[in-house]
Amino acid sequence: MTGSPGGDYIISAMTQVLVNTIDHGVNIAEAAVRPRIHQSSADDPLELEEGFSPDLKPLLEAKGHKVRLSDTTGSTQPMMIESEKCMSAADTRRPEPRQLR
Repeated sequence: MTGSPGGDYIISAMTQVLVNTIDHGVNIAEAAVRPRIHQSSADDPLELEEGFSPDLKPLLEAKGHKVRLSDTTGSTQPMMIESEKCMSAADTRRPEPRQLR
């Protein structure tokens, strides 16, 4: 389960946390802080957070994408229950993140 404030960024932020956790086997805390990519609409630039390979931006631009570096593309507060164990994470993109214990 995950949630996110952030308007346009909610769906892409939550999707990337879920994909990293389910498809890539990343633990919930690492999934919450991995860099993200976002695009609001086809006319908007792709937003890349810091942490991707420096090669990614020029490769995307060479394919015709408008790319903009972004400080943040939303934050998430994910929680996962597995084998009766509850795990949670506080996304460090927000000031003073808090984690459930």
